[in-house]
Amino acid sequence: NPIVCREAERRRDDLIERLGALAPVQGALDQILWHFGTDVAAEVTGRKRRIVRTPEGKLKVENRPASSNLGEVQAFMDDKKRILIFSDAGGTGRSYHADLGTKNQRLRVHYLLEPGWKEYNAIQALGRTNRTNQAH
Repeated sequence: NPIVCREAERRRDDLIERLGALAPVQGALDQILWHFGTDVAAEVTGRKRRIVRTPEGKLKVENRPASSNLGEVQAFMDDKKRILIFSDAGGTGRSYHADLGTKNQRLRVHYLLEPGWKEYNAIQALGRTNRTNQAH
């Protein structure tokens, strides 16, 4: 028969309860979105849902249709959103540079946060912000 220490069980259960009450640790993407807000930061990823903070400070799940990436890119290029965050899903086949034909011609600053294990994808993604026919 196993020997059960009731005090150890109580302490374990208390720790589990306290750990469950901690705020979730956000990834880099969510930290940026929560800090600046989805009205300032455009998200171009493959996520179908995301947790956003409401103006009242509450958290809610927001569904993202497949078409949301196109709208987010357009909002960034039209200078309606100042920040563009993209993942592998948005790092191929698109241009995010300060093209002379777009409204948003501000200088781009590109930070590579989570490059993954495929260096050629990271290099491809870095090329999204430095192209010909750009303002800077």
